[in-house]
Amino acid sequence: MTTFKAKKQTTLNLNISLPQELVLKLLKEAEKEMIDLSLHIANKLDSSLDEISDDLKLEGNTLTGAIMRAEHLKEGDEFTLKDLFKGDEAGWEDVRSPRSFGRKFKKEMLDLEIAEIAGKKADNKIIYKRTNKAASILTVLKL
Repeated sequence: MTTFKAKKQTTLNLNISLPQELVLKLLKEAEKEMIDLSLHIANKLDSSLDEISDDLKLEGNTLTGAIMRAEHLKEGDEFTLKDLFKGDEAGWEDVRSPRSFGRKFKKEMLDLEIAEIAGKKADNKIIYKRTNKAASILTVLKL
């Protein structure tokens, strides 16, 4: 865990309600590290924000990978988002919210004209059809 070091920063006083068990747990952890409870909570929040940022980067990379896989399909090929992860189940496991991820993927497919919607499966998953007029994702990302 990285330690948050306060350097003459502006601080805000917060009055929040927390479950007693959580406060006692945090207090024990702070005592073990021999730091102030407020600093311990600030450290926890700071490291959590780093984890969220890392998760967002990972999701962005996963989305880019899915877009590139779709781009490499032949014109007329039909596929679902999950089809693009066959052989890369670990990549699909990185997706925290499949519904949100699917919406982002759909937006990119339509905006970049890589695919159009061909229909839906019985389980309500969108079926995409590869178009021939797609802008290259590599061009869009300037890679």
